[in-house]
Amino acid sequence: MKDSQRDLTQYKFSCTLPIFNYLKDNDVDKLINRLKEIEIHARDNYSGEAEDISEYSLWFKFFSGDTLATDIRKIENTLRGDTIENYNHLIECFKISIKLSEEIEVYFS
Repeated sequence: MKDSQRDLTQYKFSCTLPIFNYLKDNDVDKLINRLKEIEIHARDNYSGEAEDISEYSLWFKFFSGDTLATDIRKIENTLRGDTIENYNHLIECFKISIKLSEEIEVYFS
């Protein structure tokens, strides 16, 4: 993990809830808007630090073996028409991440 990456444990529930709701209602707009709100909140929380975080974004690790390569833009692109394989994989990641044994990890960098 890079020095500039932060494990945002305090955002786990905030991110898990919209993912859970998406699995129930399939409302992409609601999911993406909520995740972007959380990202803005994280940016505001760290804005007073010395490094420039204006380009930072939320990154998600859905389970222990996940690559931490999914950001909000990737989620949105996948849910709005990426390949069916990517869509199915992301939905499976969502399902895994809402289980208590494999909680989502949220990073900001």
